[in-house]
This record gives sequence, C-alpha cells and structure tokens, in this order.
Amino acid sequence: MMKVDNYLKKVNSVAITGHIKPDGDCIGSCLALYNYILFNYPEINVKLYLEEFSQKYMFLPNSDKVIHDYQTDEVFDLFIVLDTGNLARIGGAVRTFHNAKATLSIDHHVSNENYSKDNVIYPDASSASEVLY
Repeated sequence: MMKVDNYLKKVNSVAITGHIKPDGDCIGSCLALYNYILFNYPEINVKLYLEEFSQKYMFLPNSDKVIHDYQTDEVFDLFIVLDTGNLARIGGAVRTFHNAKATLSIDHHVSNENYSKDNVIYPDASSASEVLY
C-alpha cells in the first residue's frame, strides 16, 4: 500500500486538484489531503485548485482556501490529482499538471488512464476518499 507521506517528505511545494464539476467525493478527498499537508507538513507550500462548487460544502475546514482561478505560472514539485480518471477531466489545471516536476493520481475509477507518473488506483474502493484514507 502506498503512503502519501513517502511523496511529501521529498517536496517543498504541492498542488492538488480533482475533476471538473467537483462532487462531494472530489471536494472531500481534496480538502482532506490539503488539510493533512497543512497540519503535518507546515513547511510545504500547498495549494488546492478546484472549480467553483456548491455552498453546501463550505462547512468543510479550509474550503474557503480553495483557489478557483487556474492561471498560475508556479511550478510545483508535486501535483496530486484525486478522483479523476483522465487528464481531460482536470480542466484548467492541466497546464500546471504538465509543468510539475512529479505527478500522482489517487483514484477509484476502473477507467483511470494512468496518466500520472505515479498512479494509485483501487477500483474496488467506494470512493477516492476511501483510497486516500
């Protein structure tokens, strides 16, 4: 089993995203990872990029820190994509994904195209949140 900590111990900056039109699993798993990094690796510059999402998810910790504008020239050491089967589904984040030094996909979709340098795919899992856990 992969430990996300193995990736985080080697980087100074991380970008996180999920799929376009994010649902509860996407938003929840992305925020869980974002908050985990903030709490356990305060030295890492971490940013979370998602499209605008329903106000009903604003109770989640740090949901107000999500960046909705994908226009950045920042090059991240690691780009992590959650709950997304292919690159077309990350929308405006694709440029930042390609500029990253390393990429990781964490997903539960059997249709995942293994588009990242490293891919952690468990198609028997109920959700990306379960895989991340």
